[in-house]
Amino acid sequence: MKKLRRFVCALLALCAAMTLCASSLAEEAADPKPGDVIVFGTYNQDDINSNGREPIEWLVLDVRDGKALLLSVLGLDMQFFDPSEKETDWERCGLRGWLNKTFAEKAFTKEQLAAIPVTEVDNGRGKHIPTSTSDDPTTYDRLFLLSFMEAAEYLPNRDARRCVPTPHTKARGVVMQEDGLEENEWTCCWWWLRSPGSDHTFAAFVYASGQLSDNRALNVAPMAVRPACWLDLDAWRALND
Repeated sequence: MKKLRRFVCALLALCAAMTLCASSLAEEAADPKPGDVIVFGTYNQDDINSNGREPIEWLVLDVRDGKALLLSVLGLDMQFFDPSEKETDWERCGLRGWLNKTFAEKAFTKEQLAAIPVTEVDNGRGKHIPTSTSDDPTTYDRLFLLSFMEAAEYLPNRDARRCVPTPHTKARGVVMQEDGLEENEWTCCWWWLRSPGSDHTFAAFVYASGQLSDNRALNVAPMAVRPACWLDLDAWRALND
C-alpha cells in the first residue's frame, strides 16, 4: 500500500511538473522573437473592396522592454514621400501624416491602436546615410518608417530587404522596374525610408533588388510604404485572449 501511495504521489508530481512545463512552453511560444511573423490589424490588400480587408502580416525585427518592433512584410500601399516641391524631412512630410492618421484609422481598431504606444523616433544624423550631416528633429509617432541605418541593421542583406507589393499597391502604380532586371523579374518594389537623401529634396529608399539608396526625389517616386511600429506585447496578448 505504501509503495502504491508513493507511486501515485510521484505520478501526480510528474503530471504537475509536465503541466507546468507545457504551460511555460506555451507562454514562451506566445512571445514573438526576431524573425517571427505575426498578424495584427487589417488592410485592403487584394484591391477588392467588396470582400473586406485582409489581415496584415508583420515581421518582428526586435524585442525589448516588453515591446516588439514590427515591419510590415508586404508593401501595403503606394504613396509619395511628400507631394510638395519643397524641402522636407520626416517631421514635416505628408507621408508621416498619412501613416499616423489615414492608414492607422483604416488598419486598426481603437483597441488595437491603443496597443501601439507613441514612440520617440530618433531622426538624428546617426540614423541617416553615413555621409549625412542632417540632424533632424525627434518625432513622437505610433507608426513610422525605418531609417536608412535601421534598414541596414535589421535587414542586413539585399534578399532580406526585398519587398513584394500587395495587389492593391501594385494597382496604384508602385515603382517596380529597375535597370538590370527583366520584366518577368519585376516581382518586388521600391519602398521608402524616413531618412533624407543627399539633401532634403530627396529621401532614402530601398530598390526592388534590395539595394539601399539615398537619392530619390520626394514628389516624383510612387513607392511602397512598409509601416513600422513598436507593439506592446501585454496589450497584444490581452487582445488575443
